[in-house]
Amino acid sequence: MQNSIDQVAKLLMYKGPKISDLISIALNEGKQFSINKDDYSYCLTTEFKTAYDITVVDNYIFNLKDELIKQTLNINNKEKVVFDKYTEAKQLLKNITKSNVLVS
Repeated sequence: MQNSIDQVAKLLMYKGPKISDLISIALNEGKQFSINKDDYSYCLTTEFKTAYDITVVDNYIFNLKDELIKQTLNINNKEKVVFDKYTEAKQLLKNITKSNVLVS
């Protein structure tokens, strides 16, 4: 159980890449990018086309503390979640079985 709790703690403390680094990479690779902000988070969206004219959109969602909380990848309008901090933490906590929980 302690191992699971340690994994959740590390996951929740993970800050992810800096948005400035992601913007720099996007500029160096010739990708278009935009930043959208709301009251609780902001989203960096990068977009480019591959050699076969396939559109690839990468979304990085950060909280207001500049921590990556979710990353999605869209290819031909099909979305794939690459990283979701809170969903992964929730899943790890659900996997802790009752037999692993110490009762005082």
